[in-house]
Amino acid sequence: MTSNKHSGTFVSVSETAILYMESKGEQSSQKQDIRSVKLTENKRRLRNTLIGAAVGAGVGAGIGAATSCSSDPCFFGRALGTAVGAVIVSLPGAAVGALLPTHNTIYRVNSH
Repeated sequence: MTSNKHSGTFVSVSETAILYMESKGEQSSQKQDIRSVKLTENKRRLRNTLIGAAVGAGVGAGIGAATSCSSDPCFFGRALGTAVGAVIVSLPGAAVGALLPTHNTIYRVNSH
């Protein structure tokens, strides 16, 4: 069995086929040949961005706390290293969160 991925804009569904619009024009696939249909949405982008930033901040804070104040005397304390690590690593975390798409499965065939 060959697995192919098709992307396009949903047009309609019937008892036997699913119609969608691709750059080549309207296409159809027989339902018996389809394992799943997923709808990609961006409605949770802010939530994903905030979660990514929070995870990145936590990781950065841990790294900053672990690597700061390795010499004596410690002028700024562990707090500065923790804060700097949190800020620096939260930015890539937010970017990753913003780029993650949300997929809702709207049709799936259970394996037999």
